[in-house]
Amino acid sequence: MAYRDILRQRARKNTQCNRVFSHGIASIIKKFVVTEKGFNAEIKTDSNPVYVFYVDMAASKNDIKYVVESVYNVSVQAVKTLIMPQKCRTNRWIVRKSLKKAYVTLLAWQEISFAS
Repeated sequence: MAYRDILRQRARKNTQCNRVFSHGIASIIKKFVVTEKGFNAEIKTDSNPVYVFYVDMAASKNDIKYVVESVYNVSVQAVKTLIMPQKCRTNRWIVRKSLKKAYVTLLAWQEISFAS
């Protein structure tokens, strides 16, 4: 097998949403985050709406994009992820587990309404 074929096979494998199909849509997105920073104009790129979600640690960007597009019927322009490390206090028994955030950028004319 040529090196070019190996790279194509890896690219095909990485674009598949394996986690979504094996664990379901509900296990990817944990919670919608409503913060001042999330709605700040500095985070928004080119006046496109940005939404922040807590997601599963094992979820990839392709998984998150597929789930948001299928659940909310919008088209996603970009997905940025970050992992917030675990925090603990020395004097207390307070420990914050590590979390994974996803900043989902939609197209300019689309939005997600969370009203039930």
